[in-house]
Amino acid sequence: MFSPKTTYKIIRFRFNDGRRTIKGGLSLEEAQEHCSSPKTHGEGWFDGFRQETEQEQRRRARRRR
Repeated sequence: MFSPKTTYKIIRFRFNDGRRTIKGGLSLEEAQEHCSSPKTHGEGWFDGFRQETEQEQRRRARRRR
């Protein structure tokens, strides 16, 4: 049985080119640490995070099998 815990994903936002997920399955602390690094933003882009949905967690779990 699937029992979700709260996880977060990192999203790379580009001002002229949309966004894409670059990492998932993180704790809040891991996501905050990633996004606070000076290496996670630059001219025209930045990394942000948001809580993953249960559907996203299930998809990621299936891919690991």
